[in-house]
Parts: sequence; structure tokens; C-alpha cells
Amino acid sequence: MVAPQDILAELESQRQALGMSLSVLARRCGLSIATVQRSLRDQRRGRLSTVLAMANVLGMDVGVVRRRRVSAIQQRQAKEKARKLVSMALGNAALENQTVDEEARRSIEREIEESLLRGSKLCLWA
Repeated sequence: MVAPQDILAELESQRQALGMSLSVLARRCGLSIATVQRSLRDQRRGRLSTVLAMANVLGMDVGVVRRRRVSAIQQRQAKEKARKLVSMALGNAALENQTVDEEARRSIEREIEESLLRGSKLCLWA
């Protein structure tokens, strides 16, 4: 993941390379000089609209890149949720002196995971 200060540092570097003053950048972005200074000099987290406006004026793009497929994210969440659900259920079973071997546990987790992936995707995140 790219840190906000790295993006702002790149914008500042581009501004300097272009020889553009802060006041010109601010005017072209429709922002106050204070906003531009605060964003570039202090490298605080600014508003996304501010960063995009400055990038546009400086001839740069700021984009979002998908790092993982949706299906991979959903599968990971289903696996994690299934593991938690089984742990809770087996914790209760242990209180009643009931145990389940590791193979049965993995089988139950797989069944729950598959069920979560077949059902409503909202259930994955609840």
C-alpha cells in the first residue's frame, strides 16, 4: 500500500520540477494557498478531492489498483468466518465435555466455507 505522504511527496516533487509556485498551483486547483501548503509541505492527510485536483494540474494520475481478485477476497473471508464459527461452536461443546477430532473440525470448516460462498455475500461480512 502506498502511504499518503508518499503520494504527496511525489506531487511536491513534480511541482518543483515544473517550476510551479504554490500560489499558481493553488489558483489552478481552485484551492487556497494554505490548503496546498498544508497538503504538500506538512504532508498531512488531505482530502482526496484536493489530492486529485493537484495531481490533475501537475499532469499526474492517482489511481486505485486492485491487488486481489474479488473471489480470492471472498474465499479468504469465508475461510476465516468458518474457522471462527467452528471455534465458537467447539468451545461450547468443550464446556459440555464433547470433543471433535481435527479431521472432523476441518471438514466442518470446509462445509461452512462452501455454504458461505454459495449463499448471500452479505453473510460473509456480517
